[in-house]
Amino acid sequence: MIDATIHIEKDGTYYPTQIHVLPSVGDIINLTSYSDMANNHTWKLKLKVLRVEHSVIEFNPELTSTVKNYTHDINIYCSKSG
Repeated sequence: MIDATIHIEKDGTYYPTQIHVLPSVGDIINLTSYSDMANNHTWKLKLKVLRVEHSVIEFNPELTSTVKNYTHDINIYCSKSG
């Protein structure tokens, strides 16, 4: 699983999530909440991917006590689509 944050550009809403595959620009994402599905709600948000951004920050092991040598943040920016 890939940790990512899905952002909706117009209203600033964001959803931390896990995905199996990184989407490409122009792809449509159907974002669904499993907790809503468990409660028999039909919540679904249809989003169009505008851009995907990767932020990689390298840590200097001499200056930090982190276990990893880097962090990789993935941000997927979308617009509502129909």
